[in-house]
Amino acid sequence: MSHCSTPDASAPVATANDDNGTDFDWASAAAHLLPMRYSLCWCRPWQEPDATVAGKCDAGSVFADAGILVIVGPRPGYFRCYVGQYCSIGPLEGEALSD
Repeated sequence: MSHCSTPDASAPVATANDDNGTDFDWASAAAHLLPMRYSLCWCRPWQEPDATVAGKCDAGSVFADAGILVIVGPRPGYFRCYVGQYCSIGPLEGEALSD
């Protein structure tokens, strides 16, 4: 799990849907993520007093830890079974598989 002090530029981004910054829509931005725990990071776009354009929350910006996103389920794996023979699938790896 990466930390917010070293953000991953390829990580999906969600923008607030409201002025309070309490409602976010990931749409399909997180659909490609594997089942595991991810750091949720928060950044408030800043604006210098004499600037006309607000700064952005890009990789390298100042991010704060905002929580953990847990995507549950099995991770992709490759198993081969043959008709008429005993087949054992496993071990399965993933997040919260026993729940």
